[in-house]
Amino acid sequence: MGLSILAAIGLLVLIVWALHRNQRRVNEENVDRNLPLPPLQLSETEVTRMSELDEDLDLPQIATSHRPTPVATKTALASTLVPVDQWLARSRESLAKGEFVNALQQCHSALPQMGAFRQCCMVLRAQIRELKKKRQSYDDALEQLYRIAALADFFHGKTPNMKALPPSAIKQINFSRWEALRCPYAELGFKHLSLLTKTDAKWLVQQWGEPEEHAHMRELHLNQWKELHNSL
Repeated sequence: MGLSILAAIGLLVLIVWALHRNQRRVNEENVDRNLPLPPLQLSETEVTRMSELDEDLDLPQIATSHRPTPVATKTALASTLVPVDQWLARSRESLAKGEFVNALQQCHSALPQMGAFRQCCMVLRAQIRELKKKRQSYDDALEQLYRIAALADFFHGKTPNMKALPPSAIKQINFSRWEALRCPYAELGFKHLSLLTKTDAKWLVQQWGEPEEHAHMRELHLNQWKELHNSL
């Protein structure tokens, strides 16, 4: 009789201990489930691409720090996103359709920003390749490509002993006043025009021969550069 009572008590203790352990495990799982997710970490490549896009579009740079990033709500995230300029989206859309003239026109409103110069070059290269594929003359498109690269050097080039213009000043410039500047291939060449690729240079030499010299646009238009610099 005594052994039966001890066995019953032992079984009861075992049942209570098992229930307690099960309840503790359930509580721990609930705590883990309710913890907030860690902030999203961008890779170095993604951060670099975002920085390059900001630079191309002349977007304001956001100061960074090593402080922990708070978890953003949907409302806060929507208010901090910077939409891509409409001219760029429309230009890319036209380029995808093969509408080269319209793609270039969309960029014109953003000139002389560097991003607009780059997009123009992309459009003109695509147009040149299309014309070459059809075995048609691409002289006009090549001339436009060269002029765009030359004007980009005038506004953005790193010319020795000449101070560069800040992005805020670039946005104040009336591009139409300066777009007719002469771009003589024989005197200007292509080595200092940073937007031209090796393939672009090959096309230029094939069509126009080797230039006599290589220079910066500001060196050929020093008076105009001084006038522009003093007007800002």
